[in-house]
Amino acid sequence: PVHVSVVMRQSGATLPVVETEIAALFGFTGREARIAIEIAGGRSLDEVSRTLGIGMGTVRGHLKGIFGKTGVNSQAALVSLLLDGGSRVRRSQ
Repeated sequence: PVHVSVVMRQSGATLPVVETEIAALFGFTGREARIAIEIAGGRSLDEVSRTLGIGMGTVRGHLKGIFGKTGVNSQAALVSLLLDGGSRVRRSQ
């Protein structure tokens, strides 16, 4: 089984999460995993855009994909799911 740990810290802090583990657990692309981690770290979409050097439309497009793959419909729900370690995803499979 895949185990994921997400620790919330101050905005701008690095989370001890491996992108490949997040990608495998939720079926994310590498970029979706990075964006999910950035959001869980407290960054705004604008900050994610600047940090990753991609446009806001691209960030929003990836976020839409993330929402579709996780079944959540808000950034807060995404963070909650990541903090839960994906156990709700594993229980529903």
